[in-house]
Amino acid sequence: MLTLSKSDFKTGLDCPTRLFYKESGGYASTNDYDPYLQLLAEGGYMVEQLAKRRYPDGVEGSRTGDLAEDARQTMASIRAGNVTIFEATLLLGRRLARVDILQRSGNTLRLIEVKSKSFDSVADRERAELGKPNIFWTTRKPYSIASNWHKYIADVTYQTLIAESLFPEFRVEPYLCLVDKAVVGVVDKLPEYFTIAREALVDGRSRLITVQFTGTNDIVAAAQLTVELRVRDEVNALREDVSAKTEELLQLYEPELRKAPPSLGLVCKDCEYRVRPEDVGDDRKNGFAECWGAMANVTPSVLDIFSVSSIKLAGESVAERLIALGTPGVHDIPDDVIDALAAGKTNAQRQHIQITHTKRDEEFVGDGIGAAIESVRYPLYFIDFEAARLAIPFHSGMRPYGLLAFQWSCHIVDAPGAPLRHLEWINTEREWPNAAFFQTLADATGGAGTILTWSQFEVSTLRTIRDELVARGALDERLAAWVAGLVGPTEGAGPRVLDMHKLTRNAYFHPGMAGSTSIKMVLDALWTSDQAMRDEFATIMGRTGDPTVGPYASLEPLVIAGVSQAVAEGTGAVRAYEALMFGQERHEADVQRRWRQLLLEYCKLDTLAMVLIWEYWKRTTSRVR
Repeated sequence: MLTLSKSDFKTGLDCPTRLFYKESGGYASTNDYDPYLQLLAEGGYMVEQLAKRRYPDGVEGSRTGDLAEDARQTMASIRAGNVTIFEATLLLGRRLARVDILQRSGNTLRLIEVKSKSFDSVADRERAELGKPNIFWTTRKPYSIASNWHKYIADVTYQTLIAESLFPEFRVEPYLCLVDKAVVGVVDKLPEYFTIAREALVDGRSRLITVQFTGTNDIVAAAQLTVELRVRDEVNALREDVSAKTEELLQLYEPELRKAPPSLGLVCKDCEYRVRPEDVGDDRKNGFAECWGAMANVTPSVLDIFSVSSIKLAGESVAERLIALGTPGVHDIPDDVIDALAAGKTNAQRQHIQITHTKRDEEFVGDGIGAAIESVRYPLYFIDFEAARLAIPFHSGMRPYGLLAFQWSCHIVDAPGAPLRHLEWINTEREWPNAAFFQTLADATGGAGTILTWSQFEVSTLRTIRDELVARGALDERLAAWVAGLVGPTEGAGPRVLDMHKLTRNAYFHPGMAGSTSIKMVLDALWTSDQAMRDEFATIMGRTGDPTVGPYASLEPLVIAGVSQAVAEGTGAVRAYEALMFGQERHEADVQRRWRQLLLEYCKLDTLAMVLIWEYWKRTTSRVR
């Protein structure tokens, strides 16, 4: 029997049509092997393990493979007396909930949903002191559940309604167990107490199986990272809506699973079933194509316009209107809309550039590119950082989701025409790395020359580390003077920094970029057409610049502990560092060497990409002049 699980309910809450694709199976999804989702899953499992260890008398719920039998055993255990059950099975018709922690105490059932989402107990206390409702609510009357908490509260509400129906003789008290980011960790190297089990797949990748905590209850008590928050009022606020939505979704299961008519619009832009045709394969189906029909093949699409939801005409979304008319192409955007964008502010200007030059199928190089090239002061330092904010703090003195800066790469051009130099640093010590990160970068970049970045991430990272060092009394005058040239006191970049991402948004476009200004999209857009770029890449990296394979795709995987591993984006770098420092094979020298090699190659390519784009801009502006 198909059931509406709590994850199914959350899917249907966002889009009932997606529920059909999820339940049916066989549909290609961008979530299939999403490294970011895997990273979140690992962090979530770790938090769940800590939450469960707060209940040393807890028992695992039944897992017989028969949902009805598992549910029967859960009900029998609850009615037999006081008990704490992990992953308790609640089944009411087609309604299914696997409750993270279900505890009976007398006539009360505590239903606890564990999430790795952060909660700030200090900020929540400050709101209470001001007479404001807690963080789950909006700050202005009439108060309602805040949008960033709605799906979490709806999840708990769905489970609560099932429990209340199954156990009318008990009072069900719902809780959210969250990570308190206001807590300072006192357990050093806490991730070492977790064992992550993965399964090798036939394609060389792996998937997460489970996470086990190997520490003692004393360690759990010392960590104190999780907090349980009663959400009875919040559940009551969503009770009627969740009940009505549940009934609506259940109708899709009778007499057999059927697809809800799709509601097409901008919400489809980030749908997990919006996949590239080449990623579908013969054994998979394309859900986006089924929803959109012929419109799915329209390219370039309004879905790919930068910040497209902000483009309006007479208060109506232009993209939504075009989708409703069945004409969702960039070429379908009316001229009066394009003219209005030309007179708009920053985002509108970017949209105007993208739309007009997409229609012309030509590159745009604004005056800002040449001005930036003229303004820089040598040496030029192209820098990129790898850092993480994870639920479980790696070191004592860190907070949950605190910054862990573990790697930097820097390509240096000392003078016009000078050979390219490269410096890099990666943490391999089992101590808090931020101070060494800061010190080594200062030594590499000195006090003169322009620092080039791709985003504000580097600036915000440096500001965070600066503030940490100040709090620890570890920022000397030399380092203070150095960082002042890179970051402002509270926000913004310092006088030495040039943000190439901001420059791209304001003054550069290539049709191959679509609505993205990420460094990978910009580089790939230029790669196939610019032989000079490929030749430069081949000279520097010592391998052929294949026009059919982008630079990032050329990063070769390595076999580590029997599994083919690759690092080709930021989340992969975080997972690689986690494996390097705290993985099961962390004491094996060859494994560590391979993880380190993957990380260094990836970060090095990020800064080389900046150099390649910069050199391309120089060639382009020189031709214009």
